[in-house]
Amino acid sequence: MVFDITSTWGDRHYVGLNGIEIFSVTGELVQVSSISAQPADINVLPEYSKDPRVVENLLDKVNRTRDDMHLWLTPFTQGKHHYISITLEQVQT
Repeated sequence: MVFDITSTWGDRHYVGLNGIEIFSVTGELVQVSSISAQPADINVLPEYSKDPRVVENLLDKVNRTRDDMHLWLTPFTQGKHHYISITLEQVQT
């Protein structure tokens, strides 16, 4: 599953999310085996190296928060692609 983020809520330089939840047709939370992003996170910028706002935080189930330890933030460039790729543990139909 791939998400391509093409706009923000108004920030011209960054895009971020609190969490992603994926549910089956029966309403159960689907298990994710891996997640990645391109660009990965804010740590791709030279002025950052250990910022906690990484893509893995999108799956930590702490979604109603403003705590950086549970967020994802990445640079945003208008007209470019900003991907989040998720592999599920089992095929869902």
